[in-house]
Amino acid sequence: MRSRTRQMLSDTTQPNAWRRKYSMMNKMTAAVLCVLFLVAGCDNKNGPFPDSDRNQRGVSDRSQNLQVDLTFDAQSDPTHIWYGKGINLYMEWCDYSGKQIRSRRYGAVLVDQSGNLQRFRSVESMIRKLADEGKTKDDYELVGIVDFISAEKLFAPEKLTYHISRNLPSPDGGNISGLNPEADQGLLFNIGEAYPGKRISWDEVWEMVVNEKS
Repeated sequence: MRSRTRQMLSDTTQPNAWRRKYSMMNKMTAAVLCVLFLVAGCDNKNGPFPDSDRNQRGVSDRSQNLQVDLTFDAQSDPTHIWYGKGINLYMEWCDYSGKQIRSRRYGAVLVDQSGNLQRFRSVESMIRKLADEGKTKDDYELVGIVDFISAEKLFAPEKLTYHISRNLPSPDGGNISGLNPEADQGLLFNIGEAYPGKRISWDEVWEMVVNEKS
């Protein structure tokens, strides 16, 4: 009798356990699919953004006040937007590693007071070059980091938060992805779920990469 009772209880509780299990699996699957869709969007030449955003030509107050030429050498269809102006970064060449920049979601740029532009495949390659030269970002007039989420816009280093995950490798081995903290909060959460890791600040990223070299 006790055996039959245990069996009946098992039969009644098992469906609920399975429902909870599948509900959790569905949530995790949705998070992963959402991020995979985001990453797949970077293969589209035009990106997942309307032309109105791509063709912005307004320049921020900071760039207007600089004695630096911010026209760069962007062609009619720039790959990224920086200070409201078009810039070519994707498929250009990294000024540190000499390798081609083959991801729209990673990259960095430096501009000195003379307007000379340097491109990098990743945050870590830019930091390594600066460290090799005994410099910091403050030695340059402008510094821009590609936002992983938009795959198009660049931000000042301190404006981004940095997701560190071995499951989301960046081009030069640092596993560093710059994220705009003002992006959709659900998307930011899903990235963390799909690629477990930690979020750190620009100062922490700098320290991490510099210490890695020493």
